[in-house]
Amino acid sequence: MGIQNISYNATTNYTVTLAQNPMESHLVLDIIMFTMSSFGFVSNIFVVVIIALYKPMHKQLTNIFIVNQSILDALVAVLLFFRTLFPHGSKKLQAGNIADEILCRFWYSDLPLWCATNSSAYSIVALTFERFLAVVYPIWHKANYRRSKILIGITIGLSWTISPVIHAACTLPNTMILTNQECTSLAIWPNDATQIVVGSLFACFEYILPLFFLVYGYLRMVIVLNRRVNVSVEPTGIGIGGNGTEGPGNVKNCMKMKAWPEQEAM
Repeated sequence: MGIQNISYNATTNYTVTLAQNPMESHLVLDIIMFTMSSFGFVSNIFVVVIIALYKPMHKQLTNIFIVNQSILDALVAVLLFFRTLFPHGSKKLQAGNIADEILCRFWYSDLPLWCATNSSAYSIVALTFERFLAVVYPIWHKANYRRSKILIGITIGLSWTISPVIHAACTLPNTMILTNQECTSLAIWPNDATQIVVGSLFACFEYILPLFFLVYGYLRMVIVLNRRVNVSVEPTGIGIGGNGTEGPGNVKNCMKMKAWPEQEAM
């Protein structure tokens, strides 16, 4: 009986302690978020500055996509910083007030943060697409793609626009201010069918499609590079003949592999 009382008292005291100190757990979480966002911003801006200052790196198309990736990751870090600095529920909202409606739909819905995060994933897809063309279709990549600012701009532009379009179309109509002056997003649906369609779109465009493009692209590159290595092991026509003399027609295996096409000035 005494042991049960001790156990009960210890559990009760621990629960009461957590309930009385919610700010402590929030403070620890805020410190983690501030640290992550600050480190992410500094590290990605560092990459951008290095590539911008070192002019020989401007000649490599891949570095343009790396800069695009770093800018998006830095944007995610900035949004995460301010999302932690101005959390949900920090202000009571009034339905019908234009400023409050904008704050609810565009900030409390986490729309900018999710758009930037998903755009960062599509930026990786864009980088993979460029490498995919360079490895699988090197001639077309060298003759057409890397010389066309329009094609490069379309590839980078899509990484910035796909996610905002999908998120805005699905999030804005279903974000509202409730009667208790709080903002809710993706919580109230007109019917189950709408909820299923929106959930399927999010799952498809945020996870399935980027993962599919990445897996398919790198698998194709591995297959092509492996085949290229095997084909390059062939007679060179110079070596030791059957009679011990050197001369044309003698066989000597030589490994010649060229993994990446040479980068030229754009």
